Amino acid sequence: MPALMILPTRRRPGHLSRFVNAYRDTGARVPVMICIDDDEPTIDAYRTIDFPAHWPIRIRPRASYAKWVNLAFDEFPDREQYLFGADDIVPRTVGWDVLLCEAAGLRRISFGQDHHAAPEIATHPCIGGDLVRALGYIAAPGFAHNYIDTIWTEIGRAHGILDYLPHVVMEHMHHTTGKAARDDTYARIADDGTSLRKVDQAAWSAWNRAEIATVGRLLSC
Repeated sequence: MPALMILPTRRRPGHLSRFVNAYRDTGARVPVMICIDDDEPTIDAYRTIDFPAHWPIRIRPRASYAKWVNLAFDEFPDREQYLFGADDIVPRTVGWDVLLCEAAGLRRISFGQDHHAAPEIATHPCIGGDLVRALGYIAAPGFAHNYIDTIWTEIGRAHGILDYLPHVVMEHMHHTTGKAARDDTYARIADDGTSLRKVDQAAWSAWNRAEIATVGRLLSC
C-alpha cells in the first residue's frame, strides 16, 4: 500500500487550510489523514475546508497527538511509509512527499529542512513502514506529544538509516521563530507547568532505548 501522512490538528482551521493549499501547490500525492477531536470548538470551520477527495478525515474523541498517530497506524498498518506532521507546517518543495518516501523506502527515515529544528532533529519525518511495524507503533508508549520525532532521530542515527534532505523544505511556521502567534495549542504543549509537558519529560527520562535494539534486530535480518 502507498504511504500515509498523519496530521492531527486542534483549533487551527486556518493553519490547516494553508497546508491544504500548499499540498496542492506542490503537486503532492500522498494521502493525508486529518485527525480532529469531536469536541473541537472550531469544527464547523474545519468542515468548510476543501480537502482532497482521497484524504481520510477522522473525527473521534479527544486524544493526544501520540494517540492520534498510533490510532492511524492501527487503522492503516500496511503502508510503505508513514509521515507525521503538525498543522503549522507548510511544504514548499514540489514533490516533497515523493522525495521523502523514496529516500525512506521501507527501512530508513528521511526528513527535510523545516527552518526550525532540522537537521539536529528529524522533524516531521517519513519513516519506512517496516520500521514502524517492527515496533508496533509510531509514538512510543508513555508519551503524549513531545519527543516522538526525537526518538526516531535517535533510532535513525544509531543505525545509520537517517537521511536529511536539505533541498526538501517543510517550513515549520512556529511561534518561536516569529512565524506565528503563540496560541493556546502552543501553550499547552510547551509550558513546563502543564501536565502534558511533565508527562513527556518523565517519559523521556525513563525511555530505555529498547526501540533502538528492536530496529537493529529487524535490520540484521
